[in-house]
Amino acid sequence: MPFETEAAKLSRRPFTFVRLDFDNPLSAQGFEYHCTGLPPHGQQMFPSIENRSGIDPAPTRMDIASGLGYRGNVRITFKDFIYGDRGTYWGKLLAANPYYLDRPITIYEGFYDGGPFNISDFKQKLYFIKKISGPDSNGVVVLTAASILTMLDNDQAKTPNKSAGSLVSSITASSTGITDIGDNTGFDPAGGICVVNSEYIRYSGTSGVDSIVIDSGADRGVFGTTADDHSAGDSVFHCFSFENENVVDVIRRLIDEQSPIDASTYINDTDWNAVRDDYLPGQIMTGVVTPTEDTKDVIDKLCEQGYVSVWWSEEDQEIKLEAIGPVISPTTTLNKNSHILGEGEKPERDPTKAISADLVFYGIRNPEEDHEDPKNYQYSYFKPDAEAVVQVG
Repeated sequence: MPFETEAAKLSRRPFTFVRLDFDNPLSAQGFEYHCTGLPPHGQQMFPSIENRSGIDPAPTRMDIASGLGYRGNVRITFKDFIYGDRGTYWGKLLAANPYYLDRPITIYEGFYDGGPFNISDFKQKLYFIKKISGPDSNGVVVLTAASILTMLDNDQAKTPNKSAGSLVSSITASSTGITDIGDNTGFDPAGGICVVNSEYIRYSGTSGVDSIVIDSGADRGVFGTTADDHSAGDSVFHCFSFENENVVDVIRRLIDEQSPIDASTYINDTDWNAVRDDYLPGQIMTGVVTPTEDTKDVIDKLCEQGYVSVWWSEEDQEIKLEAIGPVISPTTTLNKNSHILGEGEKPERDPTKAISADLVFYGIRNPEEDHEDPKNYQYSYFKPDAEAVVQVG
């Protein structure tokens, strides 16, 4: 790799720079490069990063207990400077870009010896801008950026998407067909689940700009609810639902459909599907999300219940997913790292640690409590090995 080649040179010197991507750039390149010292030959860079504080990153950390990892972030300090005939660089850049939230910023880390400069020789870390403070009276600008997963927080991502329908006319417990709800914005043209009072109703699609379609009586009172009469003016809300779906697929849908994140850009479907198929084929879930929740909270709950961890890799520039409590059936392909003894290794058997029975706890009461505490489960199943019991007790 070029990075390793540059790192091995005796003439190497560490060199770090950042690239800002704004809607209205000042640079003719279409984006802005900033560095901590003299820029390389032939490369347009502004040596404006403050050497005193510079770039201060906090890496991503996985948090097995809560599903989504602690989000990595970075704090970069710049020094403003005169730019053009009048005004300063940051004064002009921020005036031209009042909407900078979640614009990308890339940190390049590597080595440069004064020779030919090749940007591909540098490792890249991708973050998204959250806040820019300054320039203050000393011309100091502080930019704070974070992982893409912060786009799942608070008002940036809600599940389900907002809908505001209400019945134009009353309906009975057996009413079906085209149902006027005044405004079907937020409802899925391909169909889904909605809720009226305490009844979940399956609809097959939308009609015009004001109606949904209920095919049959079997679509009334679904998900264990009871079909009922409803009055004109009763609210009708679209729900986020999943029926017999793998937890990995549900999490991907949440990111793709219920957040501003472009899943096709930042999720490697091949890797996610491999985790799903190899380790989590039995993690099938059914549920309805309503009323509206933060998308982050919904994903957290699914991660806890499905034994999955999701985090952002700023270097790979991908949202990663791994199984942390895999349910494997059948066993995946053997490999030399996990299943085959290497040279010099030998198995040891201790008869005092023989297992003569299995005790399985299931039906968890509270997914947020200790999964190792038997009291947190509703049921247990005891399966003895009769021969082993006779032999070892």
